[in-house]
Amino acid sequence: MEAIRLNGRTNSLEAVQEAFLERSGEISVILKTRANGRSG
Repeated sequence: MEAIRLNGRTNSLEAVQEAFLERSGEISVILKTRANGRSG
């Protein structure tokens, strides 16, 4: 959850589309997009 807050800049798992564990150990987060094109 901490990585989602730090890398995805959200506190909600519902806003996360995908999360990946990179080879470096970092977690990349892709947020869902809204109809207006903004992340959230």
